[in-house]
Order: sequence, then C-alpha cells, then structure tokens
Amino acid sequence: RDIARAAIEGLERFFPDTALAVFSYDAKADEFVLEGYNAAAEPIAMLKGMTVGDRVDAKRFRFLDELKRGICIKLDDLAQLSIPTAESLVKVGFRSAILCPLASGGELMGVIHAGWKEPKALNDEGCLLEDLRDHFAIAFHNANLLTNLQRAYEELKETQAMLVQQERLWVLGQMASGIVHDVNNALVPIVASLEILSDHPDAEVKEWARRGKMAVDDLTQTINRLRVFYQKQTSQMEMESVDLNEMVEQVVNLTRPRWFDQAQREGVTIDLVTDLDETMPAIAGIGAEIREALVNLVFNAVDAIVQKAESKGQKEEDERQKSGEHGTIVVRTGWRDGWAVLEVQDSGIGMDEKTKLRCLEPFFTTKNERGSGLGLAMVYGIMQRHDGKIEIESELGEGSTFRLLFPLRTAEQKERAEEWEGSVPPLRVLLVDDDPRSREAVAEMLVHLGHKVTGAGGSEEGLAKFEAALERGEPFDLVVTDLGMPKVTSEEFIQSVKALSSMTPVIVMTGWGKESQPAIADAGLSKPVHLRDLSEVIAQLWQRSV
Repeated sequence: RDIARAAIEGLERFFPDTALAVFSYDAKADEFVLEGYNAAAEPIAMLKGMTVGDRVDAKRFRFLDELKRGICIKLDDLAQLSIPTAESLVKVGFRSAILCPLASGGELMGVIHAGWKEPKALNDEGCLLEDLRDHFAIAFHNANLLTNLQRAYEELKETQAMLVQQERLWVLGQMASGIVHDVNNALVPIVASLEILSDHPDAEVKEWARRGKMAVDDLTQTINRLRVFYQKQTSQMEMESVDLNEMVEQVVNLTRPRWFDQAQREGVTIDLVTDLDETMPAIAGIGAEIREALVNLVFNAVDAIVQKAESKGQKEEDERQKSGEHGTIVVRTGWRDGWAVLEVQDSGIGMDEKTKLRCLEPFFTTKNERGSGLGLAMVYGIMQRHDGKIEIESELGEGSTFRLLFPLRTAEQKERAEEWEGSVPPLRVLLVDDDPRSREAVAEMLVHLGHKVTGAGGSEEGLAKFEAALERGEPFDLVVTDLGMPKVTSEEFIQSVKALSSMTPVIVMTGWGKESQPAIADAGLSKPVHLRDLSEVIAQLWQRSV
C-alpha cells in the first residue's frame, strides 16, 4: 500500500490531470485489491462504492488473460465500448484509459489503472507508463518477498516456541519420573512397617500407625500426580465408556463448595453455567482421570476470577464484599471433526503470552504460596495418555479458555470376573530387588501374609537361586521382582525365569506405576507396595493356577 501511494504521487508529476488507481493481485483468492487512488479517480471510486482495501473478483476483469500475460490494455475511446466498466467511466467524464499489469518473472502482482477525460490520450503517456511499470513491478515483487519472509519468520518463531515447550515438558517429565521412582522406593519400608504395625495388639501403636499411613498416603498422592504428568498410555490402562455431559454435572456438584461457598467468603460471586451438547456420544477414557482434569480446570478458573477481583485496586475485604465482585465460569461440551470437546471458560485475570507458554509446566504457578504448579501439568499428562490435545486461549485481564479434545472412540466392554472366595496356602517366594531396604520391607510383608521368602539383590543372583531351587526339586511358587534392575533388566530376568518354568507367576514392582510393567509379567504392583494390594494380587495369581 505504501508502494502504491508512492507510485501514484510519482505518476501525478508526469500525468497531472490523470485519474490513477493501483490494484494488487491476490493469486490465491483470484482477486484484485484496491491499494490506492488519487483525487482525480475519486468520482470513479464513489461510483463503484469502493475504498482502499476493498476486493474485486478478478473474473470481473474482461482483460484478465491479457493482463496475466503482461500485455498493457489501451482503450482509446471508452464511449465506443459496450462493457459496464467503460460505460461507468464515461458517465463520470472519462473517455480513454490504460491498464498496465505489474508483473515479475511471469507472475502478475498488480495493475495500474489510468484514465483521461479526452479520447485517444494514450500517445507519449501510454509509452511512459509502460516504461515506469517495470520499476513498480520490482518494488511490488520486493514487497511480496519481504511480506513472505516476515510471515515465514513468524511461523518459524511459533514452531520454535512450540518445540522448545515440548522439549521442556519432556525434560521435566524425565525429571519427574526419577523423583517418583526414588521417593516411592524410599516409602516402601515406611509403608510396610506401618501396615504391619496396624495389626499390633496395642491400641496406641495402631493409632500411631494409622496416622502415619494417612501422612504417607497424602505424600503418595502428591507423588502420583507427578507420575500422571509423564506417564504414557499403555495397554494396561482400562478404558471405559465416559459420558462427558454426565461428568460435567458431577463435577459441578463436586466443586460447588469451591466456586460458590468459598468464593463468596472471599468476596466474589461466581456463576457456573453449563452448555452441554445433548448429541455428544460417549467416549473411551479413564473416567477418574478426566474427572480430575475437569476439577482442576474449574478450580483454576475460580482462582483466576478471585485473583482478578483482588487485583482491582487496594480495597479492604469488607469494601469488596459490598462492591459485589462477580465472575462467570462456563463449562461446555461438543464435538467437531472427530474430536469430543470439553471446554472451561472463565472471566478471570487471564494470562500473558509468556505465562500461557509455560502454564503446563510442572511447578510453574502464578498463585504464589496458594499453588503447587502441578494441576495443569497433570491435565497435560492425562490428555497425552488419552491421545488428546489441549487448546488454550487467554488474554491478560480478559479471562481464559481451556479446551480439551478427546478422540471420538468407544470403549471395549469387558466381562467382570467373579470374586474368588478361596484362600492362598503358604508359598515359596523368590524376592528380587537391588534396594536392600525395599527388599527387606516387602519380605516382611510377605512373611506377615504367611509366605516363605528367599531374597536376592539382583537379577543374576535371583536367576541363580531360581535354577538351584529347581534342581533341588523345591521350585518357587512365585517370583516378585523390582522393575529397575542393574546389569540384567527385569524383562530379561522374567524371560529367563519363564524359559526355565513357564508356569511360575511373576509379579513386577515398580516406582513408576504398575502400568510400566513388562507385558511378559503376570501382574504389577506400584511402589510403595501396600499389604492389601500384595495380598490381592497373590490371591488372583493363585486362583488362576488352581
């Protein structure tokens, strides 16, 4: 547009009484765009009802093919042409015109339109305009190159930012994985001791054990939220049929104390509105995880509205109560292009671009001491495992929208197994774990359940003891092994055990969650191992063998 303005100003010095207009050509849309015109051409623009920036379908140009071939169109007497455009020009006093294409490398980039009030006014003027058009074409070409370069640069910046974000999330996920594994391993002896003490005859000891277990359970829940961030979907995860509309209603009721009661105590009235698509089909998913993700998004929306209210001036609490600070949360469901959509929109404080880029990182929070920075990271992990996507729209001071997209697929129906009422006899158990504290703790739990335990500090030692027991004619009834083993991996160890005795069941313990167990294992247990879970898994395996 700046080039068009400069071209018109320059041409007016050569053609002072000439109507001039410059159009650019949008090849993709096949349209001409009016980029500028002078005062002499204003009557034509008014007649056509056009202004700078307006578009014209290129098919309306009678001489389009010639223009695309770089041919100038000279019209000596418009009165002798029976075409609508010529008739319109004659009406406002113009008798001759020229259309000069701006082209470079065979590519049409625009047109200069010049009109005169006298017929046959295209002698020297026409030749000069044809000479000058090449200079304008080069300028148009350079401007297009610069525009394309800027667009490519912006796209590259966006791609780089996305890649950096994905890499950061991956690195943080690996860090979270290590933390989860080490902490869960450290909790094994604590949990084992507390659960064994729960059966102590002394009531005071039982009470102390109960309190300790509660504290450990809270810590385990926090650690497992980290595991949710990096954990990938596996075949071990059981998908169920999830009705998102029904889930929204559950979450609205579940979170009401936070968005209604507690928010009002903080001086803010929040309306939570649902907009549910009744045509939504059920999807395959892990209901508890999707529910937790939605709860987190609602809580975040509440916090954002409260933060916005707190940021409005320096009012005292009672003054803010009187002012009636108000916010809205809208929870929507819908579906589009093969995706089920679950959306939470709030009128809260919103986010700037920097915050929006980092909001999914674990431990990143804008809530100071009120936030752990794990909520949205957990939502990200859940969507990863559901092969879903997260869309975030936010503007500082204007609120945020978090949109969860789930693939539209159905869950396989599985038959429920009948509950077994038998009992498990004392078993010979081989326990393999390179962490002595964890090994001793799990051994105590197995002994507490009535089994005879032989320990091994690694896969090689465990395999040697397994072979020796077979040779003595006293084979182990069960093998329990840790997942992360040095030298010989747990998967290699299990393959060796199965090669020697295919019917011997193997349980894998892991600090990364039982979903990480090798497919060759018969069962999995998450660390820290709980007495009840250990007992139930052994019972299930024994039931299969009898």
